[in-house]
Amino acid sequence: MFKHIHLRRKKENKGALLAGGALIGGLVGAVAAVFLTPITGKKARQTVSKKAKESATTLSAQVKDTSTQIQQKASDLLKSGEENAKETARKTKSKAKSIVKKNTDK
Repeated sequence: MFKHIHLRRKKENKGALLAGGALIGGLVGAVAAVFLTPITGKKARQTVSKKAKESATTLSAQVKDTSTQIQQKASDLLKSGEENAKETARKTKSKAKSIVKKNTDK
């Protein structure tokens, strides 16, 4: 069970890294494009400022979404852990009763 969770987390981490890398790459590309095009300094600053604000908004939305996903997964794991604990307790109780009954019948 834990191996399955670990593998799922690795896949999720790769997705988050890919999204972060794409965002940073896009921002670097936009800044490079602004500085490599023949426009005035004022226009370049305005464009960089606009792109930075857009990127900040996008990043904020991604962080919020990721936070919500993490909260949901934590809740799911907690619920799963509780269910596993109850099942283990039930099996242990049943086995203990079986052992007691077996020893009492002798």
